[in-house]
Amino acid sequence: MILNPVIHPSDLCDIQLLADTQAGVVKGGGKCQPGMTIVITAVPQNIYYFTHWSEDGEVVSEDDHYMFEVTSPRRLIANFREATAGYTDIARVGCALAG
Repeated sequence: MILNPVIHPSDLCDIQLLADTQAGVVKGGGKCQPGMTIVITAVPQNIYYFTHWSEDGEVVSEDDHYMFEVTSPRRLIANFREATAGYTDIARVGCALAG
């Protein structure tokens, strides 16, 4: 018989995702168990393109699909920039949890 450990809500880490909703949307995050590997996704809107994820003013990833192990609460910002004439961006859409 395998026993599953009881996870209390106070043991979960809050992964907050922020973005300018005119520029793009974010997927993933929420209350996560420490040790989990998750993927968060940034999807640009219309005339915008994704530039990077930042935390506390520092760039943490330039990939719109950012995978990391949950070790503590985080507050990540998806940064987008308005596209200039001639720029085309094809948004990739993915899952919220890593296998």
